[in-house]
Amino acid sequence: MRSKAVLILSNSKDPHSDAVIHALNDLAVEVVRWHPDELHTDTSVRVSAGLSEVSISSSGRRFSGSDLRSCWFRRPRVPESVNWKTPGTCQELNAQETVALLSGIYETFPCVWYSTPAVLQRAKMKLPQLKVAYDVGFMVPDYCISNSKVALVEFLQSHEQVVLKPLNERTCGYKVGADELPLYVQRFPADRLRCKLVDWNSGPLYLQKYIDKD
Repeated sequence: MRSKAVLILSNSKDPHSDAVIHALNDLAVEVVRWHPDELHTDTSVRVSAGLSEVSISSSGRRFSGSDLRSCWFRRPRVPESVNWKTPGTCQELNAQETVALLSGIYETFPCVWYSTPAVLQRAKMKLPQLKVAYDVGFMVPDYCISNSKVALVEFLQSHEQVVLKPLNERTCGYKVGADELPLYVQRFPADRLRCKLVDWNSGPLYLQKYIDKD
C-alpha cells in the first residue's frame, strides 16, 4: 500500500459499508474492507514478532497493522461453525481459538478506532449496564441475577410476573426438562418459574420484574 488506509471491518450483507466506501473512494481515500466471518474461507492471518498481517484471497488485498491509519468496527461477525471443516468434537475449541485470534489481532492494529472493539464488548455486558443505570438515577426494574436457587426463589416469591433475560447476547432461551423458556418472547408467571427451578441444576439466571408498558 502506498498510503495508509482505512480498514472497514464488516460483513458481506452490510449495504451501509458499501455507501461509506463509495464516499471514501470519491475522496481518494484508500479503503480495505475485511469480513472476519470469512476467516476460514477467504482470509489468512499471520501474527509474529512485530507483524500482524491479513491476506484476503478474493480481493487480492494484503495489509498489516502499520498500513492502517484508522479502522471502522462496522458489525463484523465471527465465522459460522458450518464453515469449520473439523470434526464435531473440535468445533468448540476452534470457535474459542477463532474468537481469541480475531479479538487479539484487532488489538495489535496501532490505528484510530471507531469504535474500539474492547469498549464495544464491555458495553454489551449486562451487569455494568445495570450498575451505570442505577448510579445515574434511572428507574431500573427490580431484578435478581444469581446461580442460587434460594435467592431466585426468594425473588420470585416477591413478584407475580417476571421476565427471564439473557446475560449474553447470543443466549436465546433455556430448556428445563421438556419445557422451553424463550427469552424476549413472553413474560412468565412467577409460580411457573418457581416450579421449574426444581429441575434447574446449573448456570446463573437473570430475572427481572415484569413492567407493563401499555
